[in-house]
Amino acid sequence: MIATFIVGIVNSMEILCDDYNLWRSLIAMAHVDGRLIREETNFLEENIKAKAPDKYHQRLIAEIRSELFRPKPAEKFFTKIKKSSQKVALLELANDLFMADNHIDIRERNELDKLIEFIRKDETAMTILRNEMLRWERDEKSKMLRLYIEDYLKEKGTGSKDT
Repeated sequence: MIATFIVGIVNSMEILCDDYNLWRSLIAMAHVDGRLIREETNFLEENIKAKAPDKYHQRLIAEIRSELFRPKPAEKFFTKIKKSSQKVALLELANDLFMADNHIDIRERNELDKLIEFIRKDETAMTILRNEMLRWERDEKSKMLRLYIEDYLKEKGTGSKDT
């Protein structure tokens, strides 16, 4: 009984940590091209308010501005995400963030590459990603991401790192 309770608490903490690390990854990714434009800030603030757990809102919004001069690498945060669906959600949100200025530059592509490589190590995440890519066919911005991922996986291999 106690063991089940403890496992439940640990799982809840892990989900909250995944949520936090997802949003911190996005904040770090916003700085990867060396500039933070109003559209990116708006995208982050709107999505944090709409999707992030309430307890993180103010902290995350403050961190957007605090990293203006000393941004942290996104990899520091996204490699801590355990939940497969959160990994794929981060990829889609990162794409939307990078498209805020209607252009993905080489540094942003490199971040997408790192994130895809991280996802490739998780077979469950790859399954989720393949299913999401079918859905993305209908959305123009996401269609571009789908094509990019397909090209990347052709170049690197189609499955997880272990297959």
